[in-house]
Amino acid sequence: MPNKNLDPVAPREDAPRDAIVGQAFVQPETVIVVSTSQVNLIVLSRIVERARLKAVNCEPERAGAHIARIDPLIVILDGGSDMRECDAALGPIAVQKRMSDGARPHVVLLTVRNMQPDDVDMGGLIDSLVAKPVTPERLQPLIETVRDRWSSYFSAAGRSRQASSQDPA
Repeated sequence: MPNKNLDPVAPREDAPRDAIVGQAFVQPETVIVVSTSQVNLIVLSRIVERARLKAVNCEPERAGAHIARIDPLIVILDGGSDMRECDAALGPIAVQKRMSDGARPHVVLLTVRNMQPDDVDMGGLIDSLVAKPVTPERLQPLIETVRDRWSSYFSAAGRSRQASSQDPA
């Protein structure tokens, strides 16, 4: 099955008209995968797709534009051997987290060894750590847990909006 994901930073005339809301894409079912390794981008995007979410792959230099234009559910950062390969994406992630009161996006950092989130000094932006080598058995349950938590949130929010619109005023 080919990956039919859109490039969210494509010129406006290349994007489908119904996918644009103002200047930003609103895609809460999307996971942005950031890595300098093309092989890791492919492996990680396949794991994301197995969890029934859309993967948007990008290199660290382009991650800021993707994060700014998409409202992703999750951002997966491949820290590389020095844990600093994706530092360029941290600024836009911090902005998104501030806009959502720290709720979104859920940030997963891939590490070279087992660590705790407190062991990584990235300004409190990291929500989860996954040690390499990354396998579907390690990463997919985490993605599904975050997805299920947010889908239940959106379902509850939709029901409360629907109930409030039916109440007589």
